[in-house]
Amino acid sequence: AANVLQGAMTAVPRAQLGTATISGNVVDATGAVVPGSAVTATNAETGFRRQTQANTLGQYNLPGLVPGRYDLTFEAAGFKRSEQRGIVLQVDQNA
Repeated sequence: AANVLQGAMTAVPRAQLGTATISGNVVDATGAVVPGSAVTATNAETGFRRQTQANTLGQYNLPGLVPGRYDLTFEAAGFKRSEQRGIVLQVDQNA
Protein backbone atom coordinates (compact mmCIF):
# COMPACT_ATOMS: atom_id res chain seq x y z
CA ALA A 1 0.00 0.00 0.00
CA ALA A 2 1.25 3.48 -0.83
CA ASN A 3 2.00 5.92 1.92
CA VAL A 4 -0.66 8.63 1.99
CA LEU A 5 -0.37 12.19 3.28
CA GLN A 6 -3.17 13.87 5.14
CA GLY A 7 -3.50 17.56 5.82
CA ALA A 8 -5.33 19.02 8.74
CA MET A 9 -6.09 22.68 8.28
CA THR A 10 -7.77 25.63 9.84
CA ALA A 11 -8.67 28.87 8.13
CA VAL A 12 -8.08 32.00 10.15
CA PRO A 13 -9.74 35.15 8.79
CA ARG A 14 -7.79 38.38 8.66
CA ALA A 15 -10.67 40.86 8.45
CA GLN A 16 -8.52 43.94 8.82
CA LEU A 17 -6.52 42.99 5.72
CA GLY A 18 -9.35 41.43 3.72
CA THR A 19 -7.41 38.18 3.54
CA ALA A 20 -7.32 34.80 5.26
CA THR A 21 -4.68 32.31 6.32
CA ILE A 22 -4.76 28.54 5.92
CA SER A 23 -2.59 26.70 8.41
CA GLY A 24 -2.39 23.19 9.77
CA ASN A 25 -0.30 20.03 10.07
CA VAL A 26 0.76 17.43 7.52
CA VAL A 27 0.57 13.87 8.86
CA ASP A 28 0.58 10.36 7.41
CA ALA A 29 -2.13 7.73 7.80
CA THR A 30 -0.78 6.77 11.25
CA GLY A 31 -0.86 10.38 12.49
CA ALA A 32 2.92 10.84 12.34
CA VAL A 33 4.04 14.28 11.19
CA VAL A 34 5.64 14.62 7.75
CA PRO A 35 8.21 17.44 7.96
CA GLY A 36 9.28 19.24 4.81
CA SER A 37 6.12 18.47 2.85
CA ALA A 38 5.25 20.87 0.02
CA VAL A 39 1.84 22.46 0.56
CA THR A 40 0.16 24.42 -2.25
CA ALA A 41 -3.09 26.41 -2.10
CA THR A 42 -4.66 27.14 -5.50
CA ASN A 43 -7.56 29.56 -5.92
CA ALA A 44 -10.07 27.56 -8.00
CA GLU A 45 -11.52 30.69 -9.66
CA THR A 46 -8.35 32.64 -10.49
CA GLY A 47 -5.61 29.97 -10.58
CA PHE A 48 -3.52 32.01 -8.08
CA ARG A 49 -1.13 29.72 -6.19
CA ARG A 50 0.73 30.09 -2.95
CA GLN A 51 3.16 27.40 -1.81
CA THR A 52 4.99 26.73 1.41
CA GLN A 53 6.87 23.92 3.09
CA ALA A 54 5.91 22.24 6.35
CA ASN A 55 8.41 22.80 9.15
CA THR A 56 10.13 20.09 11.21
CA LEU A 57 6.89 19.61 13.21
CA GLY A 58 4.81 19.17 10.03
CA GLN A 59 3.16 22.58 10.49
CA TYR A 60 2.43 24.91 7.58
CA ASN A 61 1.07 28.44 7.18
CA LEU A 62 -0.28 30.11 4.02
CA PRO A 63 -1.13 33.77 4.85
CA GLY A 64 -2.52 36.56 2.70
CA LEU A 65 -5.07 34.54 0.71
CA VAL A 66 -7.93 36.52 -0.79
CA PRO A 67 -11.44 35.18 -0.15
CA GLY A 68 -12.49 32.44 -2.56
CA ARG A 69 -12.49 28.66 -3.08
CA TYR A 70 -9.15 26.89 -2.72
CA ASP A 71 -7.77 23.44 -3.40
CA LEU A 72 -4.82 22.26 -1.29
CA THR A 73 -2.20 19.74 -2.38
CA PHE A 74 0.30 18.00 -0.12
CA GLU A 75 3.45 16.36 -1.54
CA ALA A 76 6.44 14.64 0.07
CA ALA A 77 9.06 12.15 -1.09
CA GLY A 78 7.90 8.57 -0.55
CA PHE A 79 4.22 9.53 -0.25
CA LYS A 80 1.30 9.63 -2.64
CA ARG A 81 0.15 13.18 -3.44
CA SER A 82 -2.90 14.20 -1.40
CA GLU A 83 -5.55 16.85 -2.10
CA GLN A 84 -8.24 18.71 -0.19
CA ARG A 85 -10.65 20.47 -2.54
CA GLY A 86 -13.29 23.17 -2.19
CA ILE A 87 -12.04 25.00 0.90
CA VAL A 88 -14.03 28.25 0.99
CA LEU A 89 -12.33 31.24 2.56
CA GLN A 90 -14.35 34.33 3.40
CA VAL A 91 -13.39 37.31 5.50
CA ASP A 92 -14.85 37.02 9.02
CA GLN A 93 -15.66 33.31 8.59
CA ASN A 94 -13.79 30.18 9.62
CA ALA A 95 -13.80 27.55 6.88
